Amino acid sequence: MSSGSKREAQPAGTVTTLVAFTLLYALLIVLILFFARQILLDISAGEPLGNIVIIPFGIVLPAFLIGSIAVQLLRLIQDRRANRPGARFKIKLILFFAFISLLSSLPQAVLSISFIDTAVNSWFSSEVREALDGGVEIALAYNSGRVDNLLNLSESSLLVELVREEDPRRLWSTIREANSAVAAIQLFDAEDQQLSFFGDPLLQLAAPPVTIAENGIVPKNFLGDVTVQRVIKEIRLENDQTVQLVLSSRFPDRFGTHAENLTKSRQTFRQIEEYRTLFRLVLILFYSFFSVPVLLLSILVSFLLSGELIRPIVALEEATRRAMEGDFAYRILGRSGDELSILVASFNRMMSELENSRRTTLQTEKVTAWQEIAQRLAHEIRNPLTPIKLSAQRILRRYERSPEEIGEVLEPAVTSIVREVENLDLLLQEFRDFARLPSPMLRPHKLRALMSEIIANYVAGYPEIEFDLSQVDPEIELPLDRDQMSRVFTNLFKNAVEAMDGRGKVVVRTDLVRKGNTGYCRIQVEDSGGGIDESAQGEVFNPYFTTKTHGTGLGLPIVERIIFDHHGKIWFESEPGLGTTFFIDLPMER
Repeated sequence: MSSGSKREAQPAGTVTTLVAFTLLYALLIVLILFFARQILLDISAGEPLGNIVIIPFGIVLPAFLIGSIAVQLLRLIQDRRANRPGARFKIKLILFFAFISLLSSLPQAVLSISFIDTAVNSWFSSEVREALDGGVEIALAYNSGRVDNLLNLSESSLLVELVREEDPRRLWSTIREANSAVAAIQLFDAEDQQLSFFGDPLLQLAAPPVTIAENGIVPKNFLGDVTVQRVIKEIRLENDQTVQLVLSSRFPDRFGTHAENLTKSRQTFRQIEEYRTLFRLVLILFYSFFSVPVLLLSILVSFLLSGELIRPIVALEEATRRAMEGDFAYRILGRSGDELSILVASFNRMMSELENSRRTTLQTEKVTAWQEIAQRLAHEIRNPLTPIKLSAQRILRRYERSPEEIGEVLEPAVTSIVREVENLDLLLQEFRDFARLPSPMLRPHKLRALMSEIIANYVAGYPEIEFDLSQVDPEIELPLDRDQMSRVFTNLFKNAVEAMDGRGKVVVRTDLVRKGNTGYCRIQVEDSGGGIDESAQGEVFNPYFTTKTHGTGLGLPIVERIIFDHHGKIWFESEPGLGTTFFIDLPMER
């Protein structure tokens, strides 16, 4: 079982995706404004829709978004089938977001289409058409009235009589009284020299105009925003002298511009009215081209946001599962300021309390184990004392009964006493080592070099056993008590050799793992022996438990004690008939 920590943080790809979606949304807005203006101009000008590029754009972009959504859906289905944490909740969030998107977009679509239809009907109403036609007719009638007025005045016999009078001022006042539309009069002699001018100074000419009225049409002259119409009347005086009379009529300021704009507006209205049905269809399609991608984009964003929302929840679910498996060193490193940071902090605090509680429980178990050890030690000590006592009593009885025959029982009795005393001494030595292990003196040591020295003691004695250290990083250096850790590996290698009956392979591996904020070196010692029976696997680290015919049963408990004093952890996995692997986690730093 591995341990570690998990950081619940926002990946860099999420920020990049959000920025990309924002830019794509902004691009949609810009294209909407551009294409809307261009389409209206094309229709109003009576030109074909030249911006045909909108059609592939309206197909490619939705196709791309639909493809992206399909990929996300496929991943979500795979997660759901694999029962990955958070898959169901993510589906609910996506459906919720999609429902909200549809709920907001459908009324907007109905309202927009209704607005377009109402606006089109309003724009192309008969009142607007009649108003434009009436405006143009009024402008034409006004122009015709001015023209008729000038032409009638120029053909009047009274005008000739007035010009033949000698007083030009009386001529001007009489003309103004007879026709107020005349803004200026100007007389030229036969050599085009000005004789007199009366009226608006802006209308004064340096010479008679070249254009003249023909067939009832009077040409217009434009002086900036001023529109002027002129007629020329040639009059022969009583002295046979010929003069040219120029009559000028001035229209209201910007009359020509207004008339031209009115004519263009009428023409545009008729052009759009001709494409009225097409115009409505184009607007609806145009709305669809951009509303559908926006809807798809919102659904795609829902996948991203749902993933962001469930990430801390999935982390909590994973951490809870790890805690149920007994890994209380697992931590969630959440983002600061996040709404779930309080929950994450509470969970981490609970895990710390559980880990401390487990250590307390382990300590209590150790005390209980020591009590059991004391009982077993007393039992083990009592066992050799019985044969010692019996041997001593046998010597004493023979000495009392037949001193001359004491030699017959002396040697076997003393041999038995010596053997039992040696066993008792070995038992006490092992117990002393187990009970009074000194605190480890930690120094940095190369792990592979230490193992190589220990394995060298086995190579000559067990030529048919292969020791493989190729998967041990030679650069790994750990803070160790060299003597104590040598005892650990010596015990493990000895057990492996005995489990394989002098023939097989021992493989040692190292990996780097993390538990919380601490880095650990994980050491694996794997043998190809017969494995440990399932019934005995729960008692391997218990003192005085052994499956061997000889031994004290304190080897692995001493190994566990040394690893514990190094702030590490040891456990094993064994499969009867296939072998056993011991795992040791040692901290990389003090």
